[in-house]
Amino acid sequence: MTGSEAFILHSLTQSQESLGAAMAELGVYEGSSAQIICEAKGDSPLYLFDTFAGLPKPGPDETRWLKQGQYSASFAAVEDRLCAYRSVRLRPGLFPESTVGMGDVQFSMVHLDADLYSSTLAGLEYFYPRMVSTGIILLHDYSTLPGVAQAVTEYLSSKREAVIELPTTQAMIVVR
Repeated sequence: MTGSEAFILHSLTQSQESLGAAMAELGVYEGSSAQIICEAKGDSPLYLFDTFAGLPKPGPDETRWLKQGQYSASFAAVEDRLCAYRSVRLRPGLFPESTVGMGDVQFSMVHLDADLYSSTLAGLEYFYPRMVSTGIILLHDYSTLPGVAQAVTEYLSSKREAVIELPTTQAMIVVR
């Protein structure tokens, strides 16, 4: 994550803190962006979703850039990195199966850094209907990984929101 991307993540998280809903990140890796969220989230609960075994199998069009198992990280190391922050809930496993038992949690800020088309689409399908009004979904790698942009385009084709591309690799959706 570049300095500009980190600044945007921090600023958007801070702006959403007052909405009083939970926050989430899909694609935690080693926890650096989760730590940025923790610094800005206030008392909002933060749900962190990752396999910790790396990426699931990429689609045929994604194998040029990504491979299964890429970005594996230590669950214990991430847990240790974030242990000083309140209301952090790690949810290991494949997404969306890792959401079982979450009930009707609503979100004000979601950071999707899932890299793959299928994972990004699954993230949008899960989080979008659970977003509070004016909630933000921030997408990493929107301009660099074609599967991310494709998932966003397909998902938003039947929605009234539009994607807002940022001058980084990120894009965002403000849910109405």
